[in-house]
Amino acid sequence: MTVAVDIDENVMRVDLETGAAPSSPRVVRIVGPAHGAADDGVRLQRELAGGNHLDWKFPEADQAEILGGRMVLAVEDASGETLLRGRIERLMDTPDRAATTLLTVLALGFALLSVVVVTTQRKAEPLA
Repeated sequence: MTVAVDIDENVMRVDLETGAAPSSPRVVRIVGPAHGAADDGVRLQRELAGGNHLDWKFPEADQAEILGGRMVLAVEDASGETLLRGRIERLMDTPDRAATTLLTVLALGFALLSVVVVTTQRKAEPLA
């Protein structure tokens, strides 16, 4: 299963890889924290018949819960047996190469400066 979240469009794209026959119906359920006493936390419950792809246009209010790893996605077959279940977690963003290089250069510069300061401040030892 692959889950991609577009925070600009507020769309979650789910691609299923269950190994089940493509024609078997499946129910996709996305559950998050309950908003109130009468709320069961189910944000989406949709039956997929013959497909492996789902797009969910989520409300802006759910974005922080999705990115914070507080949503669970479950896929069940027609009889209710769980095929897949897992928490939606955010992967680490790809670091900016320019920022990484700049930080590396700054760290090396400070290390070199430390060596220079330590060697120039060292007092000469008396000869015996």
